Amino acid sequence: MNATMTQLSQVEAVASFNFPPAFQAIRSLYSKRHGDSTWLSLERGRAIITSEDQAEQFLFSFGNMHEAKMKRACSLMIESFNAHKESFNFVDIIDYGCGQALASIVTLNYLQSTGLNKEYIGKTTLIEPSKIALNRAKMFIGSAPSIKAINKELDELNPTDLATDKDAIKLHLFSNILDMGCDVFNIEQLACNIKASQKGINYFLCASPAINERTDQRLQLFAHQFYGLPCEIIAHEKGLINSNERWTKNIWVFKVEL
Repeated sequence: MNATMTQLSQVEAVASFNFPPAFQAIRSLYSKRHGDSTWLSLERGRAIITSEDQAEQFLFSFGNMHEAKMKRACSLMIESFNAHKESFNFVDIIDYGCGQALASIVTLNYLQSTGLNKEYIGKTTLIEPSKIALNRAKMFIGSAPSIKAINKELDELNPTDLATDKDAIKLHLFSNILDMGCDVFNIEQLACNIKASQKGINYFLCASPAINERTDQRLQLFAHQFYGLPCEIIAHEKGLINSNERWTKNIWVFKVEL
């Protein structure tokens, strides 16, 4: 089968998925090991994706780790979320530095597993500087009710980009991105844009690897931008994701009323 036919069959496979698509089904179809040079070019998952090979390698090498961290973040949020969801009509999601929308897919899978009806999902906003990764993200969740794709760096955002419905609960997803703050984007500026654009109840699910004290403090710095507002720190966990893996986690989950 040539490359064009393979690509077509993959697109048809995504089109046949129910919404939300299962994370492991996506990984099974769209990940591939390409070798050491491609893996090294990803810079441990921090590089902006510039090729389909990199996108496939990223999903192969880092997909399960992203899934484990975001599932844990969702589990820490869910009790508080369930206490508020009846007060709102639907859920809007914003996925910052979304890559291939892995955090969105895991979050949607988790909400579905708790009995949330898919009709409760409103708009999903995907923010990503890599056009290749963003195109895959749109393909993977293409059957979502509403998708807003923004091909920008985080420092290029303005409050209009982040607009959501005031009657929705907002889920702000930061999967392996806040630890890169200060190096590649301005944490304070991003928080200002969020505060200027959001109303109502906002949940922040922030999950990164526990690399070192300097990078760990960046998640705390982001959370601190919302202190002084009605802000509840729901959970902070740091350490191994589980005893069977070497993956580490630094997770902050908090709720802010704006």
